[in-house]
Amino acid sequence: RNQASLIQLQEINQLKEEKDKQKIFFDNFTHEIRTPLTTILGYAELLWKTDDIDVKDKSLFHITSEGKRMLNMIEKLLELSRLKRYDFQINKCETNLKEIIEEVCDSIHYKLRRYNIDLKLDLENLSANVDPDLFKQIIINILDNSIKYSETSSIDIKLHNENGIKLTIKDYGIGIEPETLEHIFEPYLKGDKSRSSSIEGWGLGLSIVKEIADKHGAKIEITSGKNKGTEVVITL
Repeated sequence: RNQASLIQLQEINQLKEEKDKQKIFFDNFTHEIRTPLTTILGYAELLWKTDDIDVKDKSLFHITSEGKRMLNMIEKLLELSRLKRYDFQINKCETNLKEIIEEVCDSIHYKLRRYNIDLKLDLENLSANVDPDLFKQIIINILDNSIKYSETSSIDIKLHNENGIKLTIKDYGIGIEPETLEHIFEPYLKGDKSRSSSIEGWGLGLSIVKEIADKHGAKIEITSGKNKGTEVVITL
């Protein structure tokens, strides 16, 4: 009886913890959605009141950029929800990982230039049984975080075979606080409070990375330190 009561208590605590996480998620989501909506409505109202061309151009710019930001958040939420479905199937095939990484790096060339970031590649010619589109998404999401938020001047990408195929993406930026790193894959996480207003998606990108890695039976590890950069290692 004591054992049954203990199990029941653990289940109750787990449900409470999940409910608390969902509340945090809902609070963060409503806050993040309110911000761009307030901006959009504010500038839309300004459009009605002004004949100044410069003010109109500025208003339309902010309406468009905030609308895109809100759409990006919603799309990430939908993607995460899709990946969490038990019936979600991944389409694995023998894939050249070196070519996939090079394709991604080629596609973000202009974004790297815009942020003045040098990219260094050290890639072995390795293949693995993965879903090429989803594996590409892992790389894109990790790089996107480094480019936008780490304030790094360079990113290293290494692909090598060492007790399994390892993909390592390392930046040399501001790093992640230990208390944030502890919960880094939670979609409810808002991130470092000092930077949270500029972070789009508040961790949803890394939640998606974790779901994709899990679907592949891959291991993902993140090490970081304040002003010491961040290293992400995916082991297949």
